[in-house]
Amino acid sequence: MRPRAAGAVGSIELYCPFLDPQPVRKWSVLPGRRVADGVKVVVYTRAAEEQRDDTAAQRHQQRIDELRSVGCEVDFRERMHEKVLILDSSVLWHGSLNLLANTGPTDLMMRFTDPASCETASVVRRRGKRQPCPGQPVAPLGQPLPFLECFGGSGTWPCG
Repeated sequence: MRPRAAGAVGSIELYCPFLDPQPVRKWSVLPGRRVADGVKVVVYTRAAEEQRDDTAAQRHQQRIDELRSVGCEVDFRERMHEKVLILDSSVLWHGSLNLLANTGPTDLMMRFTDPASCETASVVRRRGKRQPCPGQPVAPLGQPLPFLECFGGSGTWPCG
């Protein structure tokens, strides 16, 4: 099963740390159509400066420019690694598949169809920006952070 972003009516959030030409070209057709219909499309990725060398940075910037040219907003997340697609704050695709880059033979995505899953993923994404979970302090890098309130479970989650 593939993510069906064509059905989004309000927003598409796509989190992809890496951008490759063919997948960006393929996906940029869809966001262009959705933007024209009034859907807000935001792609979160790493900044070009985070690439391993100047050539890779230049290629990454070309993909960013391509996405922007079809009306996507592009925002940067430092050291990001998450691969997530959220449609209308109610359908979450989450896994190892980077939708805008070449894929490996074992990459996969799982689909969750409820707003609570989307909100849980938002807590994790905010955490990636070194912000505290609601009601929780930020732990020093490398120290455990209780995630009881964020995830309704018990135990700790190593930060960093």
